[in-house]
Amino acid sequence: MTKSPGFWFFTGDWLKDPELRFCSIFARGLLVDLLCYMFEAKEQGYMCTPTGKPMTNEQIVDAISGSTREEKLAGLRELEENGVLSRDSRGVLYSRRLSRLKEVSAKRREAGSKGGSKTQANRKQTDEQNDKQKRGVTVSDSDSVSDSDSGNTKPPKSPKGDSGKVPSDLAGVVFPKEIDNPLMREAVRKWVIYRKERKPAVTLVGLEQTLAMLARMPADVAIASIYRTMASNWQGIRTCPPEELALFTPKEVAQAKHDAEERRKADLLAQARRQREIESRAMEARNAPATRT
Repeated sequence: MTKSPGFWFFTGDWLKDPELRFCSIFARGLLVDLLCYMFEAKEQGYMCTPTGKPMTNEQIVDAISGSTREEKLAGLRELEENGVLSRDSRGVLYSRRLSRLKEVSAKRREAGSKGGSKTQANRKQTDEQNDKQKRGVTVSDSDSVSDSDSGNTKPPKSPKGDSGKVPSDLAGVVFPKEIDNPLMREAVRKWVIYRKERKPAVTLVGLEQTLAMLARMPADVAIASIYRTMASNWQGIRTCPPEELALFTPKEVAQAKHDAEERRKADLLAQARRQREIESRAMEARNAPATRT
């Protein structure tokens, strides 16, 4: 069957998608070209080589004309961080919408093929019955056409594996040491469950990239960003602005931050006292009269 020359572009989805609206106009323009390349790819919806290997970010943006490589790489990161584009278990960048479009088209072709086969089989059966009736043979004497003969047998459903899915208890998930603490693990655990309910669920590769992004933030900002994302019903985690930190920082995190700040102040005071004592002893030693022998 000939490949469709294009895909549906739903203007309402484009204008109302919350993840996309928080992307810059440059990133949104970059997305249009990326969607066209993904649609024309051998594996529709995916930015990979013909052998299925993931293309590097540099290879992807170099295929897009205009602007500098650095600006296009920044736009690509923006699209990923905001959850507009995803990566599968292979690490291949892909569009969830185009991927679903490919599956829907395949199912429709399969359904159309079955419908055509059954129509032909029914027509053949009717012609045979009419022919036999003309020869004096009743319908009950004819051999019935089974569902399997008419092409109505449904193929067995392939099992849906959990490859690449993140367990709700985060078993086996390795956190960067900068954010490996109980409060962060609890926040990430809740976000993983939230993503499973909201769909699409986060993959292991996607979680690894998200944790790397969170590790570059201050601990309280990272946790607040997770809770702000869930409260706003967003898909991708977005950095919580300073003016909203108090709204989305759990009490435990705020208390831990307060305690750490108090310890820091106490350490500074103790260090200042020790320094004054050292300077005082040094001054006393300089002012003391020399001992004659």
